[in-house]
Amino acid sequence: MGAPITPTAPFGTVSMMSSYLRVEISPVDVIAKLALAAATSLIQEYTDQVIAQIVNETVTLDGSGNDTMLLPELPVTSVTAVVQDTDTDTPLTLLDSTHGSSADYGFVGGRKGLLLRRHSRFVSYGDSHSAQFGIWPDRRQSVTVTYTHGYPVIPAELQMLCVVVASRAWAQDGASQETVGTYIVQNAGQPGVLTDAEMKMLGRYRGRKS
Repeated sequence: MGAPITPTAPFGTVSMMSSYLRVEISPVDVIAKLALAAATSLIQEYTDQVIAQIVNETVTLDGSGNDTMLLPELPVTSVTAVVQDTDTDTPLTLLDSTHGSSADYGFVGGRKGLLLRRHSRFVSYGDSHSAQFGIWPDRRQSVTVTYTHGYPVIPAELQMLCVVVASRAWAQDGASQETVGTYIVQNAGQPGVLTDAEMKMLGRYRGRKS
């Protein structure tokens, strides 16, 4: 797994649970709210992604040693700053696409999430060290990136999955099925555990940090 997931608002609401279960649930029902938060965390931990949009997050990453770096959180919507050699005494702020042909890097957004290094050249910092530009450093924690990632609106299928998983936890009493109001909850999975079908659906949201 990657770094700890940033806490975000639940992907579903108590009102959604009420509609799904066809039973009135108080908006302040503590167990329902905890179940939604737990279901959201389960989805994030399985995918190893925040999923919800985070604007201008700054992270320090390992360099790839070639001209392409993979950003860890997807989808990527913008990159606002890149600083190379942050593990040295001579960090270099790279020029972005607004500098046209002089830009030091570009990025491919969406679920590709690629940073592309440009301009291959050598710069010497004296006898002790020199850097090859045009490739990312081949060192740990050597590139700092500020970027916006995630979905501004959680995809409907993830909202639904959050509600389904939370409903299992809220309604579970140990039986294989139970009547909740006028609706029968089929407990296809155990509380806190994703089913095979749910994991298959989440596969396309999995990140590259695991």
